[in-house]
Amino acid sequence: MDYRVAIGKYEDGKLILPGEETFDPQYIQKMRVFCEDKELFLWRKEESIFSWRERIDTEGNEQDVIDAWQPLWGTKIENLEPGWTKTTENRGTSLVVPFGLKEENLPIRLLTRNYIDYNDNFQAGYVDCRFVAFTDRDKNILGGK
Repeated sequence: MDYRVAIGKYEDGKLILPGEETFDPQYIQKMRVFCEDKELFLWRKEESIFSWRERIDTEGNEQDVIDAWQPLWGTKIENLEPGWTKTTENRGTSLVVPFGLKEENLPIRLLTRNYIDYNDNFQAGYVDCRFVAFTDRDKNILGGK
C-alpha cells in the first residue's frame, strides 16, 4: 500500500489480515494473490484505475524459468494470535506473516519464479516474475498452501 506492506491470506473468498487490521483499497499500489502454481497480480496505474494479470504455470506455452529465494526482514519472532507471527529487525523493521514460525525458520524467504524469453537476436531476459511461496531458511514451504 502507499503507507505499508501488508501480508494476509485469502480464504473462502475473503482477504484476511491479522487481528483487527483493515485496509482501504484506495491505498493499494500492488497486490498479489498466489500459491505454488498460480498468481493474480494487480497494480495501480492511476487513481482508481488498476491493471492485472493472471499467470498459471500449467497453462500456456512452456517457458524457461529461474527460481530465486529472496530473504525477508526479520531476525526475531513474536507469536501473535494463532497462525500469525511478527518478525522484527533491530533497526525497527517488522513484518507480520500468516503462519506460525520458530526462530530456527529465519530468515523467511520469498520464493519467486522469474520467466525468461528471447528477443529477435536470441538474447535472453526476464519478462515476468511471480510470487510462489514463503519458505524457511532451508527452502521448506511455510503456510499459505
